[in-house]
Amino acid sequence: MREISPENVICGVTEGFINLKAISEKVMVKISFRLKVILMLTLFIVATVYFSFQVLNTALTNQIRENTVENMNEMLSLLKESYLYQPSADNKKMVYPVLKSLSRSQTVENSSLLDAEGRVRFTANDSLLATGAFLKVDSTAVKEVLSFSEKNGSSGRVIMPIKNREGCYKCHNPRQAVVGFVVLDLNLHQLADNVALVDNYGRLLTFLLLVIIFLLMSFLHFRFVKKSLKSFNKTIREVEKGNLDIRVAVPRSDELGSLAEGFNNMLDKVQEMQARISQLHQKELQNAQKLATVGEMAASVAHEIKNPLTGISSAMEIIVEEMNDTSKKPILQEIHRQVRRVNNTLNALLQYARPEDLEIERTDINKVIEESVFFLESQAGNNRITFKKELSGVDILFDFDPRQIEAVIINLLQNAVQSIENEGVVTIKTEFDEARQSFKLTIKDTGSGISPENLKKIFKPFYSTKAKGTGLGLAISKDIIERHGGSVSVSSVKGKGTVFEIYLPGKNISVHEEKQYSWNMKHARP
Repeated sequence: MREISPENVICGVTEGFINLKAISEKVMVKISFRLKVILMLTLFIVATVYFSFQVLNTALTNQIRENTVENMNEMLSLLKESYLYQPSADNKKMVYPVLKSLSRSQTVENSSLLDAEGRVRFTANDSLLATGAFLKVDSTAVKEVLSFSEKNGSSGRVIMPIKNREGCYKCHNPRQAVVGFVVLDLNLHQLADNVALVDNYGRLLTFLLLVIIFLLMSFLHFRFVKKSLKSFNKTIREVEKGNLDIRVAVPRSDELGSLAEGFNNMLDKVQEMQARISQLHQKELQNAQKLATVGEMAASVAHEIKNPLTGISSAMEIIVEEMNDTSKKPILQEIHRQVRRVNNTLNALLQYARPEDLEIERTDINKVIEESVFFLESQAGNNRITFKKELSGVDILFDFDPRQIEAVIINLLQNAVQSIENEGVVTIKTEFDEARQSFKLTIKDTGSGISPENLKKIFKPFYSTKAKGTGLGLAISKDIIERHGGSVSVSSVKGKGTVFEIYLPGKNISVHEEKQYSWNMKHARP
């Protein structure tokens, strides 16, 4: 059997309290807010009424007992003044019958007369207290007039001291302060019955009062709160369905009325904002349609111009090769260069207006990056640039269009090279982001950087801060990445460099361990 100790009791009480708390929390979650309010208020009122009832019940019980003692006091005081302190030869014959008559009442079980030493000189009921017996009475503890002591819930004892007076000096020593005691043994059953009756009526009244308060609170809550909350709930359901014309109807000036007014004002503002958004959306749709039309026209015009330009470019190449007049040859070469420039611009415009379909292949992205970096390193003039490759130590195979992704990488690397005025470093880093299940490509340069104003515009079509170029490179690159389901972001600090981060989703990705790519490669030319 488990030993019962204070520690076990405390642990058991604690566990029970925790379980009760958990159960109450689960129950409170399922109870509606309205019922929670009613229950909390009811519990508060129950506690208040119960406390008030206990105080009142205690006060009434004490009052009943005080009244009983006071009645005994008056009766004994009358006995003392009328019989005990009246010197007469027949005093005993007068006192004893009075004591016997007192013992015949419903309240008094026995009445006795004691001398100063506590010896019983007379008793109305010998079976309860025999004549000649001693009753221990502390004369110093007995009050001046009357002392009441409740032996148990159904009986009590009243002791009244008989003080020595001049009329008593004939039989008692004048120096003796108390010459005897009158003792009444009381039957408190009636007193207990009265107290129980008061207690029962009090409990019944408290219960009826609580029921009335609970019903009244429920009615008032239903009348003034639930109907308003129901109106709120109905309005919210309509708003969820898209009906912004509905309003809460709570024609009151209290807190719920203020809440309804604020809710209606919020709906007014939401309706205004929705109308404004709808107007802006319509304008954007119209602008998008116009841009689409312009784009189609531009693509058509570019296509029409491209064909003759191709012929002109081919013809200029033949003329330059066959011309013997060296003085005019540079002019024709410049014309040919400008024609190629226009042709490149038209190609970029056509690629942006009519992007090519993705040709998805399962390829290692690291190899595509290697080829792109080699292409940039082999170009004349890049000997001042250090290309630092930090490729992942694994083969990252997944589905993408290698030709278009290579174009994106070359465009970003060219931008990085062009941003470096003298010597600098371009870092290419690849890694597999397990958290996002994506391939991450980072291209970082130590160039001049981009100002915050221009950083917001670099992906817009035809926007460029360079004297050369069409301003379509980054816009086309962003479109290619997004059509792959990826994303591209840029951060830059003016004078310190720029960082491009590309995320491509790892569809059907497979990763194979391989040697780590990490070295610096600087292309030096004599």
